[in-house]
This record gives sequence, C-alpha cells and structure tokens, in this order.
Amino acid sequence: MLENAQRMLENAQRMFKNAQRMLKNVQRMLKNVQRMFKNVQLMSQYVSHFASKSLNCGN
Repeated sequence: MLENAQRMLENAQRMFKNAQRMLKNVQRMLKNVQRMFKNVQLMSQYVSHFASKSLNCGN
C-alpha cells in the first residue's frame, strides 16, 4: 500500500516536471513565432518600399 502511494507520488512528480518542460518549450516556440512574424513584417515593409520606389522610377 505504501509502496503504491510512493510510486504514485513519484509518477506525479515526473509528470509535473514534464509539464514544466513542455511549458518552457511552448514559451520558447511562441517567442520564435513572434520573432518570425516580426521578420515577415519587416520583409514586407522592405518589399513594398522597394516596389513603390521602382514604380516611381518607371514614371
């Protein structure tokens, strides 16, 4: 009975540690996604800037 309780406690601790690790990974992923979106925004700004410049040169 006591052994089972101990085993259950150990499993719960392991699960908790895994959950924490998962949360950290998710946070890291979210940061990376934010960074990616920023980069995409910057790139689109550059592209639209250069596109408008080249169009103006055509006129």
